Amino acid sequence: MSATPIFTELQVQAWRKRMIKEVISNSLWSSLSNRVEVTQNVPNAGERKVPDAAVQWVTDSFAKGIQKTTIPFLQKLQDFGQGGWQKLEGNEETPEMRFKTINYNLQRKAVAVVDESVEGDLTEYYSIASHKVQLLTDYFSELMDYNFQRAFFDGADEFLTESEYWTGQTLTSAPVSKSLHPNFLVQGAAGPVTYNATYATYEAAIQTAVNALRTTNTFTLASLDSMIYQADASNGVKLQKLGWKAGDKSVQYVAILSENQIKQLTTTAGAGTWKELMTNAGARGIDNRAISGVVGVYKRTLVLSDERAPMWNTAGSAGSYLDYYKISDGRTPVAKTADGTGTVELAKMLGKGAIGAAKIKDLDFVDKDFDYGFSHGLAAQQACGCERMDLVNTSLSTKPLNQSSFVYATGTPSTTL
Repeated sequence: MSATPIFTELQVQAWRKRMIKEVISNSLWSSLSNRVEVTQNVPNAGERKVPDAAVQWVTDSFAKGIQKTTIPFLQKLQDFGQGGWQKLEGNEETPEMRFKTINYNLQRKAVAVVDESVEGDLTEYYSIASHKVQLLTDYFSELMDYNFQRAFFDGADEFLTESEYWTGQTLTSAPVSKSLHPNFLVQGAAGPVTYNATYATYEAAIQTAVNALRTTNTFTLASLDSMIYQADASNGVKLQKLGWKAGDKSVQYVAILSENQIKQLTTTAGAGTWKELMTNAGARGIDNRAISGVVGVYKRTLVLSDERAPMWNTAGSAGSYLDYYKISDGRTPVAKTADGTGTVELAKMLGKGAIGAAKIKDLDFVDKDFDYGFSHGLAAQQACGCERMDLVNTSLSTKPLNQSSFVYATGTPSTTL
């Protein structure tokens, strides 16, 4: 007795042609950008641009692997000016301006386009090729998110750091591969972790600071208030404000929290918590943010959840404490219960010009056939680069000037279902 197939070959072919293509949404970081269009130029400054967004894309023709953007130094005018008949010429005050070089490199990926149909139908091939385009688009979307994360925490994206394409001119006189964020705050500490120009020394100082965290160091409304204070206060980190408008609300900063931090913020009960605030001051019914799950704008700060936020693994080794989400998830949350045990959640606070990105060549695709046309391949490439907006201070051995972002660390909680 012969076996009866459940699906015929024609049914399988028809199902494959109707297959729904899932496309991963754009990078969270890209949504915070100026959408490539630069709206504000420095007078007579050529290609140097002033950032008007948390992620500043600079796009232009090829310029030997670099683009430049200009950042206003955060300060107020100090002079009282001139009155009456007193002349202005010769009495000008000069606000300090600094520029940042943004490097870029080619980023490429290729896949085999395998046509498994017996008849080698060209229509079937193009259907498969179309699906591979979606896979490559997904890949580069996740890759860009990872590149932004690498730029935020390690100074520049992987395509710049691993090949040392990044000049490192903002930190040292020679190429460097990584540079941890100079503004690193840990919940409960008296101040930011003391910066050191030597990577290993600064990394060890961060490891010592985050090792003091425990599962009780949860991210609450008080933590969010602390981040906003640090961004605002003259004796805090003091970030440059975005000045966005969101309806009738203004947005000065963006707080990007990990999923665990969002859960802790929105579910912790009791007096002075987010839940209490939404109960007493939020909208009624299903529009209440405690019900809808939308965090939204709080004290002029846009609060977002980052599903691919990296973690600091205190059980790791020197040079590799940061666990990233890179295409496949390399993170494993572990409750922070003791020194050298567990992971740490990393929130990010962004002001104006937190990340500089050079977008020189958009994602494009190239199809290639070989073996007399029986085999096919598809490749995609883009030319871009991401760097954190650190600026040279008075000395290369001192803390870089960064007035656009900082890190805020809390403990990973115990997980219960």
